[in-house]
Amino acid sequence: MRRISSQELKSIIYDLGEQKSVITEAEILATGASKGQIEKMVKSGVLYPSAQGIYMPENTDFTEQHTRVEVAARFPETVICLDTALNFHRLTTQMPNKVRIAVKTGCSLPREPKLPIKTVYMSEPGFSQGIEIHVLEGIPVKIYSIAKTVADCFIYQQEVGIDVAIEAFEQAIEEKRCTVEQIVEYTKNRSMRADIRPYFEDCVDKALRIPA
Repeated sequence: MRRISSQELKSIIYDLGEQKSVITEAEILATGASKGQIEKMVKSGVLYPSAQGIYMPENTDFTEQHTRVEVAARFPETVICLDTALNFHRLTTQMPNKVRIAVKTGCSLPREPKLPIKTVYMSEPGFSQGIEIHVLEGIPVKIYSIAKTVADCFIYQQEVGIDVAIEAFEQAIEEKRCTVEQIVEYTKNRSMRADIRPYFEDCVDKALRIPA
């Protein structure tokens, strides 16, 4: 592959920066650039190293979702979940100080001190269910659906608290963002603590009594 000049690389980076807020080292190297040229782009301020192997072009625009985008770009095999997903779906006013991500049981993530993440290990079938892909700042981001997230809040209530789980359930149903049946479906063949199940069943019973 032909090596490109620094000026060509800068132009490519700016073009990418107009399309998305994060680019990976692999993408840059695929243009014919060298790692040495990437380092020069960092030193000159054209690229900002967000985390291991990912960069933010200096000309890009970013939103309040940017940290989640960085996490998705760094760990594309994970899924945004629980309180972070609730916040994305506007089912809580709380802004989590860390991005909560689901990791498939048996897998592991490399350490990444630059990104504020908190991991939750999920086994199948739960891990692969209810995944939606939202394009944020030009990057595909995996986030659990509303119904899946509400179900997860009861199954992993120790992570978010039972009050958050109940509030999310009631708001999702009241605003008709999903159905009771959809939430219940995501609890099947999954373990829920015995002392938490009565709270879940009470939410279901109340919701089913609400006139359509």
